[in-house]
Amino acid sequence: MENRRKNLKNILWLFLDKFLRLGGNLIFVVWLARYLQPELFGAWSYALAIVTIFSAFAPLGLDVIVVRELVKKQLPASKILGTAIILRIVFAVVLMLILLLTLHLLNIDLDIVFNLCLIWSFMFIFQSFDVFDYFFQAINDLKQVTFARFFGFIFVFVVKLYALVFQYSILFFGVLHLLEFVATALFFLIFYQKHPKKEKIKTFTFKKSVADTLLKDGLFFMLSNVSMLIHLRIDQIMLKNFVDESVLGYYSAGVKISEALFHIPHVVAIVFFPKVIEARQISQEKYLQNIQTLYSALIWFSIFMLSGILFFADFIVMNSFGQRYAPTVVILQIYIFTNLFANTSYITNRYLALENKTFVTLYKAVLAVGINITLNLWLIPNYGAKGAAFASVISYAFVGFLGDLLFVRNMAFLQIKSIPKIASLLK
Repeated sequence: MENRRKNLKNILWLFLDKFLRLGGNLIFVVWLARYLQPELFGAWSYALAIVTIFSAFAPLGLDVIVVRELVKKQLPASKILGTAIILRIVFAVVLMLILLLTLHLLNIDLDIVFNLCLIWSFMFIFQSFDVFDYFFQAINDLKQVTFARFFGFIFVFVVKLYALVFQYSILFFGVLHLLEFVATALFFLIFYQKHPKKEKIKTFTFKKSVADTLLKDGLFFMLSNVSMLIHLRIDQIMLKNFVDESVLGYYSAGVKISEALFHIPHVVAIVFFPKVIEARQISQEKYLQNIQTLYSALIWFSIFMLSGILFFADFIVMNSFGQRYAPTVVILQIYIFTNLFANTSYITNRYLALENKTFVTLYKAVLAVGINITLNLWLIPNYGAKGAAFASVISYAFVGFLGDLLFVRNMAFLQIKSIPKIASLLK
């Protein structure tokens, strides 16, 4: 009973963290887009897409592995945490150099994009302090994680609003974006130092055998994360290179709205997925029934959300981003369909993790990247931002359903079976 109560508290903290930071970020992005206008907002989005893809390498896949090793308690936490943070800091510096070399090789000649990427590359170093997040996860104390991330966010959020009111430069906002990572790292360090179960930082040591284990076991997770982030952001990079920053600005505005809505059902899934895990321990039939119910809930929510966006996209875009973003309306009405497949994919991926079949997630992600790039090469030159949106919908359809028919047929059939449930709910 005590563990269940603690799990519920952790879920509520996650829920609160997601909604507060999601809402705040959406307010900032909308205001920033109105202030910068499509061309500059496109340059901002282009730089962010590049750095986001590189950032997928930064954790080295250690997030899952370090938590696992800390829970097992076969090695002193000081050696695990010390090895992990040194690995991450060293690799962060290497990654910064690789990013700058890549920008040079790609002839990134837009000063704003290069300068933003240069500023944001330092976030790889401060993200290394996420190692303390792994510690809190291992001891099941997500309250500390929520506080650290929220305080880091709210401190910078207030400064961002001040900067928007007084119309500071785009590079100043780039520095503020980096500052959020700095503040979060600082709060992680503070909360860790005050925690009664901490290992003193001066006892942290690097051990080569631990490093070998962490890197070997984390490689798969790193490749999987990289594939998923390339799938998420490659369309924006290709759109800028085939068209221009203004079109990317329209496209990015639609993506931001869609992604904000995309996180809501994920929070719901996080809240109810422990019931799925409990059902797995009872019987296979109940386990699959709970997954099907979760599919039904998320698909139903997606249909409701799709309907709202299709009818009110014009109102939402014009009253948030402004008249200059009129082309975003059609882009949003197309791109929003990715949410339906992203939601079903999220449940399938959680199932695969439970069944120790996460390699299937990697297969689907890699194939989705190939599909997305191939379609963008054809659709963007002919249809611009709308073509990129269609390419995203098709590639997400592969990840969320068609890929399941190939690799996880029982989950694809559960999605099909959930449709009658949706129909009965609608009646």
